[in-house]
Amino acid sequence: MKEKEEKIFHICDVDLPGNLPVERALRKIPGIGFMTSRAICLMLGVDRNKKLSDLTQEEVKKLEEVLKNPPLPSWMKNRRRDPRTGEDLHLTGIDVKLKMKEDISLLKKIKCWRGIRHELGLKVRGQRLRSSWRRGSGVVGVQKKKEVKR
Repeated sequence: MKEKEEKIFHICDVDLPGNLPVERALRKIPGIGFMTSRAICLMLGVDRNKKLSDLTQEEVKKLEEVLKNPPLPSWMKNRRRDPRTGEDLHLTGIDVKLKMKEDISLLKKIKCWRGIRHELGLKVRGQRLRSSWRRGSGVVGVQKKKEVKR
């Protein structure tokens, strides 16, 4: 029997398994979601159910080029109206984490409400905290009955 080699593709600083379909493999890259991976497959004319290992070298090179600067409409990009440049950007790979870290550190630096919540380790977006997100004891709002002395 033939031994199948499991190819691993290194695209956008991420190792992608070759046994996955192209659409699912692209979703393993940070910044690329369901709709973005489908749009990229349609732009390149690649069958989205085709295995990543079945792609030719030319198709893989085209894929890498498109992922570096995807020609997506502005509403589909993941960083619209960047605070520093004002441009619509689409970040992939490690850039997503770095930008998020920069944004949070800026919020902490200017001492806005969201920055203070981040510093304290509390929820930032208005979630309820009374009965959830508790650390330590698993019991919430339960009191023991007082013992009657006789």
